[in-house]
Amino acid sequence: QQTRIFRHALIEGSGLLREVFRSLFKMLHQKARDGALGDPRPVLNVPRRAAESLSLEEFIETYAKPGLPVIITGLNVTPKEEWSLEFFRSRCNVSVELSRRNPRSNSWGRLEKAGRLFLADFIDTFTSNATRRKWYLHDWSLPRHCPEAFGPAPFEGFTVPKYFAGDYFQRAGFESYRHSWPSLFVGSNETQSSMHIDSGNTHFMLHLLSGRKEWRFYSARDLINLYNSPVSSRFHYDVFRPDNEKFPLARYAEQFMGIQEA
Repeated sequence: QQTRIFRHALIEGSGLLREVFRSLFKMLHQKARDGALGDPRPVLNVPRRAAESLSLEEFIETYAKPGLPVIITGLNVTPKEEWSLEFFRSRCNVSVELSRRNPRSNSWGRLEKAGRLFLADFIDTFTSNATRRKWYLHDWSLPRHCPEAFGPAPFEGFTVPKYFAGDYFQRAGFESYRHSWPSLFVGSNETQSSMHIDSGNTHFMLHLLSGRKEWRFYSARDLINLYNSPVSSRFHYDVFRPDNEKFPLARYAEQFMGIQEA
């Protein structure tokens, strides 16, 4: 009986929350049409800094504390043997679960399961096979699935850059989830994840081994302008296919855009 009452209250509360959001956005959209929200925000470029001239102190004060993105060039995270697609093809040839983006999915990043392949097979075909060009090896944990990548103890095959060595998440003792990283991403230029907030609201760093990767960032302060669902982990606004007529508040969110290249 208590479970039924709770379920009914939860459904009713969800409906009320949706109505509050509809009313709020209706008011804000009218203000946008009336020009009462000020000028739209310009798109800003993610700053690029050379590691040789960026101190740890400057990184923390200028980027980490304010929560601003930065592209750091000239870092070497694999001092023993360079990581590459061929490296992972030979060291980590196990079956992997692959994802693909479904714009209608309600899942995190709008990613859903696409299938399983051996990693070597995927690496050999992800740019040439029409179906697999849309498949994405996403956040595949190396410590869990391919610890061989780090070499023998004391595991000198990978070095965390000094900027990220003070990771408080690694000091949390509540579960082994914190030991899932570093992880591997592999995909063609036809893959992406939709706008999302990282699990645990953690910060994120990605070292690009090859190719190019485009990023678009927003501050958490702009959530109201980005049409996040109040009852799921998805956003209604598509940052890579923007529809500013349907989602006029997005023009008032401060966006940073940057491209990594290797």
